[in-house]
Amino acid sequence: MPEKKSANDAPTTLKQRVETSPTVFFLAALLAGFLAGIGTYRAILQIAQLETISKKTLADLKSDAASNTDYSSYPIVFTRVPEATQSASLLRQIGFEVTLIKDVAAPNATPEETAANKEKFSAVAVGGEVPARIAVVAIRIARDHMPWLKYVFLQTAPGSTRQLFLNAHESWATTLNLKPLSDADFKAITDEHLSTEQFRRVVQTFQQ
Repeated sequence: MPEKKSANDAPTTLKQRVETSPTVFFLAALLAGFLAGIGTYRAILQIAQLETISKKTLADLKSDAASNTDYSSYPIVFTRVPEATQSASLLRQIGFEVTLIKDVAAPNATPEETAANKEKFSAVAVGGEVPARIAVVAIRIARDHMPWLKYVFLQTAPGSTRQLFLNAHESWATTLNLKPLSDADFKAITDEHLSTEQFRRVVQTFQQ
């Protein structure tokens, strides 16, 4: 006659095995840590694999960050649309201080209304004191997520010379008589080899 199994002989669940086996528990802990890090790892890959940003530029940024370069000295502003939120996440990882704001021209608009009109936020305002190296990386990341960006100008108003507004309203184009940039033009102004003086001269060619 088959021997009766006691309650202690019943097959254990996966949870019980993990809890009672030190080896399994250790491996489960490793797996949990690995999964927890996937989000950060994916974000890093997103930055490293952006076709518009070279690995050298990213390496330089990380090196600067390690030597206490204060990227937060050049704050970035976005009008809040989904694509801007994605850009903001990457820029914060590099070390920028990023703020997302409502549409200043329509502060009572709902987030859905602003998002529906996202392509109207197509101007990039670069503070006149922002170094080319900083501006180039910020603009590349922004345009990678917001390909409708088509204007750029230097901002010289007091209080904004160290700031980048990466998706300002297109009304700036009319106010300043800006020329739209082609993909080739954006490539030219985001050449990582440009000095700050060269960058400013190139940007000014699109300001009539």
